[in-house]
Amino acid sequence: MKTGIESSQCSAPGNNCLPTRTIRTFLADDLPLLIALLARIVSKDKRVAIVGSATDGPKALCNASTLEPDLVITDLHMPGLDGAEVTRRLKQCPNPPIVFIVTSDDTPEARARCMAAGADAFLVKAANLVPQLLAAIQESFFDDLEPNDAEPKHIHAEWRTTMVLKPVPFFLAGLLLLSGCAHYPVNKSLTATNPRAGYRFQNSVPQTNSDDLMLVLAFSGGGTRASVLSYGVLQELAKTEVGPRSNEHRLLDDVETISSVSGGSFTAAYYALWGDRIFSDYESRFLKKHVQTGLLLRTLAPWNLARLASPRYCSSDLAAEYYDHLLFKGATFGDLAPRGGRPFLVINATDLAIGARFEFTQDQFDLLSSDLSKFSVARAVAASAAFPPFLGPVVLKNYSAEHPAPEPEFIESVLSNPKASSRLKNLALQERSYVDGDRRKFIHLVDGGITDILGLRGPAERAIELEEPGIKPAASIKLPRRLAIIIVDASAERDYGWDSKDRTLGLGTVMGSVAQVTGNRYSFETIELFKEVSARLDREREAARLQVGDSQSAEIELYVVELHFSQLAAQSDRRFFNSVPTSLQLPSSTVDHLEQLARTELRNNSEFRRLVADLQGGQLQARNQ
Repeated sequence: MKTGIESSQCSAPGNNCLPTRTIRTFLADDLPLLIALLARIVSKDKRVAIVGSATDGPKALCNASTLEPDLVITDLHMPGLDGAEVTRRLKQCPNPPIVFIVTSDDTPEARARCMAAGADAFLVKAANLVPQLLAAIQESFFDDLEPNDAEPKHIHAEWRTTMVLKPVPFFLAGLLLLSGCAHYPVNKSLTATNPRAGYRFQNSVPQTNSDDLMLVLAFSGGGTRASVLSYGVLQELAKTEVGPRSNEHRLLDDVETISSVSGGSFTAAYYALWGDRIFSDYESRFLKKHVQTGLLLRTLAPWNLARLASPRYCSSDLAAEYYDHLLFKGATFGDLAPRGGRPFLVINATDLAIGARFEFTQDQFDLLSSDLSKFSVARAVAASAAFPPFLGPVVLKNYSAEHPAPEPEFIESVLSNPKASSRLKNLALQERSYVDGDRRKFIHLVDGGITDILGLRGPAERAIELEEPGIKPAASIKLPRRLAIIIVDASAERDYGWDSKDRTLGLGTVMGSVAQVTGNRYSFETIELFKEVSARLDREREAARLQVGDSQSAEIELYVVELHFSQLAAQSDRRFFNSVPTSLQLPSSTVDHLEQLARTELRNNSEFRRLVADLQGGQLQARNQ
């Protein structure tokens, strides 16, 4: 062993004490509370001396390399570098330490990766963590136990049994402590707003491959079913070539905005963050992974059950951690901002208190005096997919009372204008509610599909604001000649047969159906609203043309591509689709079938074919699979 392990002498020769050696130990976990808990557990072995700790991968690697401990105990999933990479690099040192990886990720892939990196033990955060950890220490440093020759061997056995059993009450106490201290990540405050900074549509770098085209994608909710269909649409857009031969490109590269809710937000956020990488690893990372089972297992783990007992930590917080591990790798909206050429992402949730759409943009966060750039993309997706009562609300802190700012001019101008429409006034009142930070100190967000099943209301509401008579389009604003929106509606029709039975419905049945029934009815109104708004944009373009004296027609060509998969033409396809459950995992064969349906339906949609033909100057050129 290393020279840092030194023998300690028994107080008197011939007594029954057990000679010990010092095991210099370094701990790493992203939760300081868990570091303290691990320290108390391993300190039950009297040989252990804690020499340092770290809460992220780079610090763990740096400090452990400097301190040269005998034992490193690290979490697997940490910011910066994960535990497997820290292990791999530590094992390359001239005098490498023993490394234990302690994690709640008990998947075969995680275990294989850690062991391949050189970990000496892979331990799962579960009810038996204490005996696991102490037994691993004893096994790894067994050669350091040197009982006196006269000492009976049963003393060793007694010592081992005592070391395993005595810490169990402490572990339970630690779980109780953990339940009281667990807290959701708090969004950061913003002392001053800057319209030229932050994740806003006007600050994004749009794609400009097709002149005078604004292409918007709207991804609906519907669990993994929605995630797969939206992914299939992206696949088809990537295979569809448009533009003149001098500027032939993928139609996918013309997408300017993606607005999403619930299951569609997984695909939208992954593409906005990672781009074309989605086509190589999204299936294996998410679509064909047992996400629901993995989330359930994490929920049932005693380690997490204790956290879930806290009033400030819920199932959506745990889900956000899992989604971050699977897909987003610690990314924030600040990471989205610099990605020029990618679509602008609008993730939508529902404000539970006022029943209104809440979008994750800096414009929305300005009302809370909060900084979106430091907010986790995974938590936004978790809020968008937090369907009650199975997943609790994601909580945001409202800092508007702590950092008061003038009320946005839009609110006052609309509410004081008797000619403003009722819809516009309703939007202004919703925004005003966030400015009242004394009354609304915290915002609770749930599934975005409750207020916007199609993910379409965001684009429509932005155009509604053009109704305000005081807002006039500047001559420099370039309005699109073509406005196209592709609506991916993953909602399924259900025949419950309620009207044929003389019985009451259970609470679970009612709760699981109200949002779907309301959302399906609401979706028709949303599409009609969008069409009305497009007519208003026509008038705005005409006004801009007259202002600058342009003689060319300013009419906007509108393309509304509606993909309602519950209304598929083929009865067999329709029956299959409507049988797919709304869950977070599906069989691989179902995923493949849904992807094919999405590609085929988009490719054969008459409105989509009209759009592609117009972009090709009248010639439809699409590379079909």
